[in-house]
Amino acid sequence: YVNVGRAKIDGWEAEAGWNFNDRLTFKTGATWLDARDEDKDSYLNNRSRFTGLFQLSYDDQKDQGWSWVLWDELHYKHRIGNLNAGGSAATAAGTDHTYNLLNLTVTRKVSPRFRVYAGVDNILDKKDTDAYLDGRFWRTGLEYKF
Repeated sequence: YVNVGRAKIDGWEAEAGWNFNDRLTFKTGATWLDARDEDKDSYLNNRSRFTGLFQLSYDDQKDQGWSWVLWDELHYKHRIGNLNAGGSAATAAGTDHTYNLLNLTVTRKVSPRFRVYAGVDNILDKKDTDAYLDGRFWRTGLEYKF
């Protein structure tokens, strides 16, 4: 992000979901933004004009059980700012990119306070150096609640 003199961001957001049963849930969401640099009358960089989300999740509802979330996120007209050689924002307007990313996280609940998870973002290995999409990204972690 780059500091600007005056920015104005307007938009709306909506979400809906459906519980198929006590374990399986579908959710969808949408966000529309009009994010502008008012001094230059241009669209702000690093923002999508529209984002959409489709999510399917499962939770076995056990203290020592499994859950997973599979989701697809659509970024429509995501404005990428141009950078000059020094890595700072150039004055030229950025370019718009449209892409979607499919992601998955799987969690093993070891106890009510401890869980282990693994996930992969960008399952389909989308690459776009202009949009900073470097391909598939793996992650693992532990969470303990005190």
